[in-house]
Amino acid sequence: MDEDKVNISQAMDDFFAFRRMMGTNFIRVLYVIGALAITLGAVALVMRSLDGPEPWRYWGMVFSVFFCIFGNMLWRVICEIVIAFFTMFFTMQQTLMSIDKSLKEK
Repeated sequence: MDEDKVNISQAMDDFFAFRRMMGTNFIRVLYVIGALAITLGAVALVMRSLDGPEPWRYWGMVFSVFFCIFGNMLWRVICEIVIAFFTMFFTMQQTLMSIDKSLKEK
C-alpha cells in the first residue's frame, strides 16, 4: 500500500514539475475531434450541394471530396508538426537534465 502512495506522489510531483507532458495526448484528442469535424463538414457540403442548382451539384460533390481528403491530410500534418515540437522539447529537456546531473556529480 505504501508503494502505491509513493507512485501516486511521484506521479503528482512529475505532473506539477512538468516532467510529465500532457501535450501530445491532448493533440491526439484534438486531431480526432478535428478529423471528425472536417469529415462531417464534407458530408454536410454534399447534402447541401444535392439541393442546389445543377452546376453546383457537380462542383459541390467534387469540392467536398477534395475537402474531405486534403483537409484531413493537412490537419494530420499540422498535428504531427505540433507533436514533433513537443517531442523535440521533451528530448531537449531530458538531455539538459542529464547534462546537469552529470555536471553536479563531478
